[in-house]
Amino acid sequence: MIDENVKKFAPIILEELDRTNKIISEYLTLAKPASFQLQKVNIDDILHTSVHLLSPLGTMTNVSLHLYTEGKSDVYGDAHYLKQALLNVMKNGIEAIEYGGAVTVHKTVDEKEKEVIITIRDTGKGMTEDELKNIGLPYYTTKSKGTGLGTMIASRLIRQMGGTMAYESRLNEGTTVTITLPLYEGD
Repeated sequence: MIDENVKKFAPIILEELDRTNKIISEYLTLAKPASFQLQKVNIDDILHTSVHLLSPLGTMTNVSLHLYTEGKSDVYGDAHYLKQALLNVMKNGIEAIEYGGAVTVHKTVDEKEKEVIITIRDTGKGMTEDELKNIGLPYYTTKSKGTGLGTMIASRLIRQMGGTMAYESRLNEGTTVTITLPLYEGD
């Protein structure tokens, strides 16, 4: 009887342990100021790696991921924290889609403004105007099992790299996150 209960509840216990670990990690990231190593970063490599890492999650939830890149590919930032922020935004896009859909990542360069623009668009449930106003606030989330810290941390990391992060959303149509990062102008 005990073995049957272990088999029955083990997946739930493991899922909750993973969730707890994620929450603790987010709190620690929030509490400890990040030590950045700002340098030349190939944004295309980061984007390709991020899409590749999230492809299994997309496949599992019937969400296709598409990546399009245009123009010069180097930004001024921290590769580790940039990947963390992008993974968070893309994962949120996948999780916002309930019955299959797509997350499209598009990178362009604005030479005049000296910035790289990354748009991450999902075909998910979208947000109301009130929900949109609260995105990025501490502990605000639209997920049943979310903390809101991931979005807040991603936004802070992008700002610390001299970038911006903005949201647009329509209920039942999806959400678009636009991230700008400084173009690397060295060698």
